[in-house]
Amino acid sequence: MEHFGNLDLLSRVPYLLPVGIWIMDASGTVVYGNPAGQRIWAGTRDAGPGQYCACKGWWRSSGEPIAPEEWAAARAIRRGETSVDEEIEIECLDGSRKIILNSAMPIHDKTGAVCGAVIVNVDITARIASENRMKELVKHDGLTGAYSRRKFYDLLGQEIQPRLVGGEEFMLILPETGLGEAAALAEKLRLTISARPCGPALRLTCSFGVAQYAAGEAADAFLQQIDRAMYRAKERGRNNVVIDLAD
Repeated sequence: MEHFGNLDLLSRVPYLLPVGIWIMDASGTVVYGNPAGQRIWAGTRDAGPGQYCACKGWWRSSGEPIAPEEWAAARAIRRGETSVDEEIEIECLDGSRKIILNSAMPIHDKTGAVCGAVIVNVDITARIASENRMKELVKHDGLTGAYSRRKFYDLLGQEIQPRLVGGEEFMLILPETGLGEAAALAEKLRLTISARPCGPALRLTCSFGVAQYAAGEAADAFLQQIDRAMYRAKERGRNNVVIDLAD
């Protein structure tokens, strides 16, 4: 343990770490950048808090450009904010682009004033590329490149949904209610909704599929009964109630 009291050894830790570490003073001048950080950015360049526009970056969540005052380093120096693992895309000094997790923490002097910031960058470009490849493998057949069955059902759902649903879907669970009582309630709701005015040129209608749960029946099978009845109601011109009688 005595080795860890050696200041020379401790000073080498940032040099050995696989993540980028930058230290800026209160003006935003880079006073230190470890080798990993310089590899990520393909070099180093000084930038004051008012000159962060010299660095190009985009928020991964929205694709919007990062404004000068939005950079984690600028917020740490100007407002004393701590930011952790903000996912951004950057343009490196050689023109290439990478995706990084960007963190920044303010450095305070003995009086509590912010005198600089520590910025930590983790390059996740390869990880994101691997995740994207996996998503593509899920969507496409590895041999032919054609869409997979899962992607087919996704596309089919997108095409069918606007044509068959035409609005929102809700489900009513009616414990201790017979099939006839449930159908009567659905009809009452249908009439009430269709009679309610929604504007001078609008008419709201509902289709109901009614089914009765059988003891021991699988939940998926029961839901298929309800869906089958509801789609029959829509096929009959909508705005009606259809009872699904189990085989």
